[in-house]
Amino acid sequence: MINRELEHLSDPRVLAHIRRLLVEPKPILRDWDYGPPGQQYPCWVVLDDDPANSATGVAYCEYGFGPERPWGLVGLSGDHMSMGQDSGWFRTFLDAYFDSFAPTVLPIWRVVKDDPQGNPIPLTGEGGWDERWKEVKELKKTDPNARLSVHHCIAYRNEIK
Repeated sequence: MINRELEHLSDPRVLAHIRRLLVEPKPILRDWDYGPPGQQYPCWVVLDDDPANSATGVAYCEYGFGPERPWGLVGLSGDHMSMGQDSGWFRTFLDAYFDSFAPTVLPIWRVVKDDPQGNPIPLTGEGGWDERWKEVKELKKTDPNARLSVHHCIAYRNEIK
């Protein structure tokens, strides 16, 4: 499933980064906080976004938020091993990857400003995550009402076939 999605991703930096972080699928049990106490579902960790610390990763789960949103951001260490909230579960692996902390180490980020219709307009070229958020802070000083944020401009097809 992941390889099918990666076929639609052409940026070599992101492809290489994902391939470095992919792990052999490993089963984990996660608490389902929306059911009876003690209910758990099996998930499969497929990406460890910080192999040195194993703090967070991307998992696949057919239960809970799946099958509609089977790709989730999960904690890999700590006391409470929950599946988390629905906002951390996605239709595609790449959507989960781009919402994780993993890609923040790549220089793929741009400052964007939403036009009145809500369409993002890039204001900068690509750069680092922290660098771009510093620029947002500076730009807000001169235009406090601007709707500014940091986004990647990596094209990929995120529909499911």
